Amino acid sequence: MNIIRFMFFIIIIFSSIKSTLWKDFKISNKSEEKSILFIKEEEKGEIIELWSHHFKFGSILQSRKNISDSHRLEDAYTQMMGILTAIHPKPEKVLSLGLGGGCLPRFHLFHYEYSTIVSVEIDPSIVELYYSHFNHNNNDDTRHKIIISCAFDFIMNSSKKNDYDIIWVDVCDFFDTWRLIPESFKKKDFIKNTKKMLKTDGFLIVNLSSREMDYADVYCSQFKSCILIQLYNSVENTHIFLNSES
Repeated sequence: MNIIRFMFFIIIIFSSIKSTLWKDFKISNKSEEKSILFIKEEEKGEIIELWSHHFKFGSILQSRKNISDSHRLEDAYTQMMGILTAIHPKPEKVLSLGLGGGCLPRFHLFHYEYSTIVSVEIDPSIVELYYSHFNHNNNDDTRHKIIISCAFDFIMNSSKKNDYDIIWVDVCDFFDTWRLIPESFKKKDFIKNTKKMLKTDGFLIVNLSSREMDYADVYCSQFKSCILIQLYNSVENTHIFLNSES
């Protein structure tokens, strides 16, 4: 597969916000950390947003969902991950490290009826919010299995090999290091174990911030095919697209 020439740009034009309703949800034992749900009325309909907020470091958007069109991807970075996934001829088995609002799994299962997804999420409160506000109309979908666990431990303790067509890395260590993903995800043993879990033609798709290009160097050193994609008009999100064929 010739993927080296591949590049996509997404231009997102946000409509004006008419009104905002918000509700606080405590999701951590640390008093300074919260998750906040916003319900916004925009021209394209009501949008529900899940934000993680830290009183010292600020806030980061985890998920956006269009209530009237729940299978649509509202974020540029999830749209890019969906596009990269679509390059695979048959993305049947998917592993998602990180859940958030579960917008990408919900979108994927809507378009690929034969597919199954395993999501690994460390915070049970995030899983609770996913079931109650982001997927409440489709919680009986047996194609999506959610495991409450540390994603790093899940990878390091797994004995599976050549099992997944796609692995998404979309996790956040925002509160402690101001990074999107933890330092442990940069360890070569973690990357090698992740690669072993991919089928020979599988894809690893990693969501990074622009401050994490040192991660990109380590990931690319383990794969023959590696593409870095910077979202148009975005200084925050960079994606690594890796092909396990090597």
